[in-house]
Amino acid sequence: MRIQEHVKLSTAAALLALPWLKKDTWIPFASSLLIDVDHYLWHVVTHRTLSLRAALRYFGQANPPRLPQARLLHHPLILTSLLLIAARTRSRILWLILLGLLFHVSLDVVHMSQMNHLKRSLSEEAENTCPECGQHYEALQLHTVHFTGNLLDRYQPHNFVVLCPACHVRGRVLHRKSSCKSAFASLQVFIQGSARSSSNWFTANVYSPFNVQAGSCNSNRKFAEFLTPLVLVSRIEEHLFQERGLCLSSNKEVVNAIGGQDCAGGD
Repeated sequence: MRIQEHVKLSTAAALLALPWLKKDTWIPFASSLLIDVDHYLWHVVTHRTLSLRAALRYFGQANPPRLPQARLLHHPLILTSLLLIAARTRSRILWLILLGLLFHVSLDVVHMSQMNHLKRSLSEEAENTCPECGQHYEALQLHTVHFTGNLLDRYQPHNFVVLCPACHVRGRVLHRKSSCKSAFASLQVFIQGSARSSSNWFTANVYSPFNVQAGSCNSNRKFAEFLTPLVLVSRIEEHLFQERGLCLSSNKEVVNAIGGQDCAGGD
């Protein structure tokens, strides 16, 4: 299950539990999200890098490996041990932590059950033949063609297709490129509109008040020409933060984000 979906469902569960747990609601909420830290720690030890981006790219690849050692906190032995300790010590905090962990694991179980069912049914419909290359494979992979924000529509067959491993990788690459092109086109339209509005603003607020003084007109025009790109960059930063979830801190980062932002996402 995607991180965004875990956040949505955990938030909804926390709001429902708020009347009973009150100020302790944050404990199961935090544990239900932080349980996935075992993925990152395994990636750090195995690949010898602290890069969070590299870990997200690894686990967001087409059909990523589900290794038991990468899911240590999800293991039944760990959960059972925590259950016994909580029962032995009668610790409210441990019970709440365990509640959050079990909620997360139960979501993963439901997700995998639904995805396996979709994989079997779509593979049977395709007769184990990849619709892209026409090759016959005994084990086709499930590829998400449409991510829906509606969780009730998450596991509908029209959102998925089965592909062979090679076509699955190519499909994710093409999807990533098309997403980046779409974001870049939207940003270009925004930049053009912001440039026009910035120019009009400076004309009204910088040129006009000083046109009375002929001697200072040229200097103020140069001042406006200098400031217009700065305001435009500021608006681009705000647009990226709102539309793409990016928080940029320098003009160079804006240029880099426009030229090649990473739009990868997992199945």
